[in-house]
Amino acid sequence: MLEDQLKKIDINTDYALSQNKVKLIAVSKYASDEQVQEAYKLGIRDFGENYIMPALKRQKTLNFRDEVRWHLLGPIQKNKINKVVGNFDLIHSVHTLEIAYLINQKAEALNLVQNILLQVNLTQDKSGFLESEIEEVFLDLVKLKNIKIQGLMLMNYHEISQKTETNFNRMRLLKEMMTTHCPDSDFELSMGMSNDYHLAVKNGATIIRIGRNLFS
Repeated sequence: MLEDQLKKIDINTDYALSQNKVKLIAVSKYASDEQVQEAYKLGIRDFGENYIMPALKRQKTLNFRDEVRWHLLGPIQKNKINKVVGNFDLIHSVHTLEIAYLINQKAEALNLVQNILLQVNLTQDKSGFLESEIEEVFLDLVKLKNIKIQGLMLMNYHEISQKTETNFNRMRLLKEMMTTHCPDSDFELSMGMSNDYHLAVKNGATIIRIGRNLFS
């Protein structure tokens, strides 16, 4: 039962360690519509999808009446920008300047502000901005009027190792850099999944993305 799975995801201890409020996103890319509906009935209001077109179909099919926040976690292709902007509350996977500029352009045309996270590549095998360039990228993109940078996102190693926690700590330091430039902003750190979310929260995650531990 999904309710039993949800009870196992206990981050109360980690709250004391991090002094953060942690938001749980139910990663529903492999879940059935029935499972997502069950999660909704249990009080989950944040759902993360990796694939744009199936996500849009699910949004239309389920049509939740109460407030639900849809998160895009997967890669964004240039030809899908028009499908993304305005249809997701938060885009986690902005990984190039070109994609960011295109999102801003489309959001301007729609007269809205699109919330985004900047994806950071610390594993060298995934998409994202390099650690060495993230400050310059942030200072460039923060000037754009139709996107709002709400923080950073990390896709960490699949297997837990000493590098896992090291990368989480590096992300925390990058968030502190952003806060130095914009002290009045409350930035998010989207990092940590089913296998390593405890370590992520310990090191400052404000958003964890849980799929397998919920819907398996």
